[in-house]
Amino acid sequence: VFCSHGAGYNVRWDQVAQHMHIPFVFKKIKKTANNIQDKYKFDNIDDELENIFTRTYGPVKQRSGEHQVTKKIFNES
Repeated sequence: VFCSHGAGYNVRWDQVAQHMHIPFVFKKIKKTANNIQDKYKFDNIDDELENIFTRTYGPVKQRSGEHQVTKKIFNES
């Protein structure tokens, strides 16, 4: 989807390069110690959020299978 004069329009995948006004640049990100540390920062945030939700709403209750909808499929031979 591209935008022109405030409206969006679809472009086929093989025509994208013809419609782009910004050059496509793809760079691989090298794995560094900083990238790995950033991942752990997010993991830490998840733990903090889970603790906040637990204090606010109580512990997470695992749902039992009794409310799951199951669909039986029969093969006619």
